[in-house]
Amino acid sequence: MKKILMIGAMIAALSATACTSQTSFGDCIGVDDTEDPALKYSVDTGNVILGVVFIETIFVPAVVLLDEFKCPTGKRFSPPDAPLQD
Repeated sequence: MKKILMIGAMIAALSATACTSQTSFGDCIGVDDTEDPALKYSVDTGNVILGVVFIETIFVPAVVLLDEFKCPTGKRFSPPDAPLQD
């Protein structure tokens, strides 16, 4: 019983603090989602760590990869007449 309570407390603490689903530039995206060409994206380290810690559950890593893997970190700079590039 004590072990179950400890695991439950750990899950509640990590889910309340570690998981990022959006930033001030917009929502995070999954692996297969298309990126907005006007924004820069980077892999969210907190979400990856959360997925690795809970790898045995299969559910948490799946949610992280499919829904919250990359988060926008800023806007891309482009001159007014130039097309957007990577």
